[in-house]
Amino acid sequence: MGSRDLSALWMLPAGPPPPGVKSNFVNPPSLAMPIVIVNAISLALMMVAVTARFIAKSRYSQQRWDLSDVFCVLATMGSIAHSALTIYNTTINYGRHMWDIPALSLTQSRTKQYAAVDIIYILTSFFIKISTLLLLNQLFHVIRQLRLLIYTGMVVISIVTIPYLTISVIRVSRCNGIKALGIMICSNKVVSTTNLVFGLWNVLSDFYILAIPISQIQGLKMPNKRKIGVLTLFLTGFIACSMSIVRLVIIIAKFNKKDPIYTGASLSPYSAVEMKLAIICSCVIFFPAFFRQRKTKGLTTQGSSF
Repeated sequence: MGSRDLSALWMLPAGPPPPGVKSNFVNPPSLAMPIVIVNAISLALMMVAVTARFIAKSRYSQQRWDLSDVFCVLATMGSIAHSALTIYNTTINYGRHMWDIPALSLTQSRTKQYAAVDIIYILTSFFIKISTLLLLNQLFHVIRQLRLLIYTGMVVISIVTIPYLTISVIRVSRCNGIKALGIMICSNKVVSTTNLVFGLWNVLSDFYILAIPISQIQGLKMPNKRKIGVLTLFLTGFIACSMSIVRLVIIIAKFNKKDPIYTGASLSPYSAVEMKLAIICSCVIFFPAFFRQRKTKGLTTQGSSF
C-alpha cells in the first residue's frame, strides 16, 4: 500500500457525519476543556474533604478505622483514577464526535481506555454507596428498622452491580475491531439499554440511601436550629443525586445514537461531580470535629504567644 493510499485511509472518519456536516480532523468541537476543568475542581474539593475526615478521625476522635473508612479510601482512589484516565483520554480524541475522529486512530488500546472509564465509574459508585451505608449503620445501628434497610441496601446494590460490571468487563475485552460488529453485546442498542437500566438504578439507589438518615432525623428531639443544620448536612446529598438524574436524562436523550465516544464524554463531567460530591457528603459529618479542634488549637497557640 502506497503512502497516498495510507493518507486517504487516515481521512476516513470513524462514523458518518449528519447531513450538511463535514468531518473536521484539525480543530473539531470537543468537550475536552469542560471535562478537564470540572474534574480538576471537583477532585480538589474532594481531596480537601477526605483529608479533613481522616485528620479528624485519626487525631481528634477515639474512633478506630472501620470498614466505612476502607471503602471511602477505595472510593477516593477510584475517583482519582476516573478523573486521571478521563483527562488523559481527552488527549486521544475523547470528547469528539465520531465523524471528527480518523477511523485508523481508534486502535484497540484506545477503545479499551475509553471503556475502562465506565468500569472505574461502576466500581467507584459501588464503593461510595457501601461506604455511606456502613457509616449510616454506625450512626443508627440501635434502630432495628434502619439496620434492616441498610443491610437490604448493601445486598441489593451488590446484586445489581456485579452483573453490570461483568457485562462492562466483557465489553472491554470483546468489543474491539471489526469482529465487534457481529457480537450482540457490543451493539449500540444493547449498550444503550444497559446504560439506561443502570442509570435508572443509580438514581433510585441514591435516593434510597439519602432517605434513610433524613427519615430518622425528622423524628429526633433536638433544637430546631440544630435539626436544620443536620438536615442541611444530609440534603447536600441531593446535589449528588441531581447529577445522577442529569446523567440519566442524557442517556435517555441520546439513546441508541451512533456517537458513543461523544455521548460517553458528555456524561463524564456529571459522573465526576456525582462521585466526588457523594464522597464529600460521606465526609461532612466529620467536619465539626475537625474545625472545632482546629479552632481550639488556634486559640491555644495564640494564648501561649502572650
